[in-house]
Amino acid sequence: MSDVQPSTAPFLQLDAERSIFEIQLNTGVRETIDLALSEAAKMIGRPLINFFYFNDQHQLLPYNSQAPEPAVATIALECTRKQQSILHTPGSADVLVNFDRQVMAIPIAFKRGILGAACFIKKKPGDLFFDGDLELIISYLATLTLLLDGARYGLAGDESLWVRFKAALLPLLDNSHLQRSNHDSRHRLQSLLEVSNLINSSRQLNELVGSILLSSRKLMRAQSASMFMREESTGDLLFSIVSNEDERELTGFRVPRGQGIVGLCAESREVIVVDDAQNDPRVFKQADESSSYITRNLIAAPLVVDNKCIGVIEVLNKIDKPAFTSNDVEIFTSYADSIALAVQRRKLMDEIEESNRQLERKLRETQTLHAVTAAMIQEDSVEEMFDRVLKIIQDNLDIDSLTILLHEEPQAKFRIAASRREATKTIREIYLATAAVAQQVFESNEPVLIKDINQDERFADISHNDRYNTGTCILIPLSSAPDQRPIGLLCATEPRTGRFQEADYKLLKTIAVQLLRGYQNYQMKAAVLAKQSLEKELEITSRIQQNILPSSMPRHRHLELGARSVMARTTGGDFYDFFEHSDNGPVSMLVADVSGKSLPAALFMAVSSSILRTIVRMQSDPAQVLTRANDLLYEESDSGMFVTVFMAYYEPGSRSLKFASAGHNEMVLLHSDGSYELLSGKGHPLGVLPSYLQKYRGGEVQIQDQDLLLLYTDGIAEATDKNDQEYSLERFIDLVKSSREKPIDEIIDLVYQDINTFSDPDHLFDDVTLLVSRFHGLPHGLHTYQIQFQAARDHIPQMREQIRQHCLVHGIYGEELDDILLVADEAATNIILHAFQDVTEDIDRRVDCDLHIETSQFLRLVFKDKGRPFDLNEVKKPDISENLAGKRRGGFGVYLIRSLADLLECTRVGDTNVLTIERHLKGREETK
Repeated sequence: MSDVQPSTAPFLQLDAERSIFEIQLNTGVRETIDLALSEAAKMIGRPLINFFYFNDQHQLLPYNSQAPEPAVATIALECTRKQQSILHTPGSADVLVNFDRQVMAIPIAFKRGILGAACFIKKKPGDLFFDGDLELIISYLATLTLLLDGARYGLAGDESLWVRFKAALLPLLDNSHLQRSNHDSRHRLQSLLEVSNLINSSRQLNELVGSILLSSRKLMRAQSASMFMREESTGDLLFSIVSNEDERELTGFRVPRGQGIVGLCAESREVIVVDDAQNDPRVFKQADESSSYITRNLIAAPLVVDNKCIGVIEVLNKIDKPAFTSNDVEIFTSYADSIALAVQRRKLMDEIEESNRQLERKLRETQTLHAVTAAMIQEDSVEEMFDRVLKIIQDNLDIDSLTILLHEEPQAKFRIAASRREATKTIREIYLATAAVAQQVFESNEPVLIKDINQDERFADISHNDRYNTGTCILIPLSSAPDQRPIGLLCATEPRTGRFQEADYKLLKTIAVQLLRGYQNYQMKAAVLAKQSLEKELEITSRIQQNILPSSMPRHRHLELGARSVMARTTGGDFYDFFEHSDNGPVSMLVADVSGKSLPAALFMAVSSSILRTIVRMQSDPAQVLTRANDLLYEESDSGMFVTVFMAYYEPGSRSLKFASAGHNEMVLLHSDGSYELLSGKGHPLGVLPSYLQKYRGGEVQIQDQDLLLLYTDGIAEATDKNDQEYSLERFIDLVKSSREKPIDEIIDLVYQDINTFSDPDHLFDDVTLLVSRFHGLPHGLHTYQIQFQAARDHIPQMREQIRQHCLVHGIYGEELDDILLVADEAATNIILHAFQDVTEDIDRRVDCDLHIETSQFLRLVFKDKGRPFDLNEVKKPDISENLAGKRRGGFGVYLIRSLADLLECTRVGDTNVLTIERHLKGREETK
């Protein structure tokens, strides 16, 4: 700006070299510039203004005396240099300087040079010029430049020049204001059309309202716009959406019912205008305090649909005027009605869409659970069921990685029971990524939804974050109750949507319950099948054993026997047997224990029993029986099975007990005085080694009256309780000693009851077999038995049986007993034939027989009858060959008696025949 005399210098001078115009300022020039710029500011919301011009030193200076912001001066300089308009917006990609307010810089230039630049600066950060403001000012300043160009040759001091200039400026201002008004009308019409379009749009509610509020700011030329939605239950208004970044922290702010301008607006359902918000007591000041925002003025309009207020919309702080006008109120009221319809329609659509989503989700969940249930029913194994369920989850929930971990208690480790993955990570990597987290969740027995494992304080330190793609996972213990230890975990990672939703979490928890039940059902099914198989084996084994075991106990005059064998739940091969070599004579008895369990043991038991039973019938010596049986079983035992046996042979006449053992445990001989001895032998179990490599050795003991022989298998002494303590041989012996006077069956019952009381039934892993023998001694001294029968052939069998029974009591059996019975039979037959045959007179036909027995010494038969006399000396010696050929010629009966007896005498005492027959009992030594 030059200091030449205003009367002689033009007010604009061109520096041709630099194409710059210098302006000569005086009062008239300043008034004209002030008027032009102030009117321009009114058109665009009254921002700050500064005019930059060149002085005679070619420096760009501010028109105002107050120093401008350096950033604004930089923008003005760039504007004049390029002679282009500049719109500086903070945060945009093409900013020249770091300045927090919006700036418009418009060059003032002529064809031959530039005069300067006009800068319009927003007063507050965040305030923005409206669309069309820049074009309006450019148009206005272009017209102003034409006026200046026409008057540039006038003298600065020519007052008439500035009067004419102002007169020419007024139509320009009127035209600009008209243009502004037309622009506003078009802008408002455009905003209304936008709202009309939004009403029928398919945008989501937040997006829709955001667009509405932006249009509201433009329409009302306001600094901020916001919407409050009315809460049905309380009537409070929720500050849900704003279109000014400064107020974002207010989202969710609650205005109590009836409070503040928006509360009153909602209650009255009328538009409220506030021109001085800072001094109006109705204004809810907490909103400004929370956001550090200063509200100057506002319009609040209710959003009413069907006579029901659904919310409130408001605009704050008029930009281009000091307050909102009545025209603003009218427009905003109509605008709010349209917004209410748009919002209500969108809410209804959102509710329908949400309802549809809920239905789809419920349908998906139902289909998923149905498919899971079908998998649990249809699959044949736990592994197949797990794999199919994971595939169902993966397909329906869009999850890349799913794993079922089962906890193996002995090793305290997880085993991957099933896994499905679509991501690039291996199953092992996925397992390692969750192993520590899985262990913690397993121990807590609490399901977790981890949204971001990097930020979760519970797991951030123990997880392998680099192994996750999304950082989110779900881990659910497979447990039936909080106080029940889980069997494992269901793990889900890498959802394809990037994050797990609460609905996913709930559904997976439900599926986890089904998985556990399915697992338990399969376990129960397997247990049932195993039980059925075991029961079938038990049934077969039991049938085999029952067929092997004797069906009844022998009735022996010198021996009381009792036995029982109870199979364990796993079944074994115990058996017992006895063989009576003759009536009331020697007895062989044994107990055996086959190696192995279940059906194979039962089959080997059947073979072993059959072989032993066959050999015992031919051989009485226990050691010899075991030797011959071992030879046969060794050939049959290809499977490596064997049998332990303890065998005893008792001879009542000598009271001798011989025994031998094939690898069996020691047996117990309990004496009548309470003492006992353990019987054992030497030799391997049958079927282990051939007999030529070993020899079976046993022993022999003398039996006393009322002695008890206890033959048993190791299932008795080795039965255990729940603490794995053994029943023990000592307890077994003590129990039998305390009950030795009881009958054999009662003793056996007491033993089994005590074992069952001691042992947990689940701990009975071996068969329990017990055979008890009580020995009865033979009579001492001479005993006489009187027998009477009629002299008729059909009475002979009864007489014969009575003699047999008495002999058995005295230990007479076998061939010796057969000889005595044959002698008695021939004697009775001869008496009937010779003493009473063809006798017609009425005589006494009874025959008396006195039987005299001294145990282990002799037996005497004395027959007495009233028949015809009989002389033995008259009986001829028979022809043996003819009698053997079946031609009985007489005398053969007497011959047999003489052959088998040591004494035969026949005398007549009075009217009575007396026949005496005596035989010494051989091989018997008296045992005291």
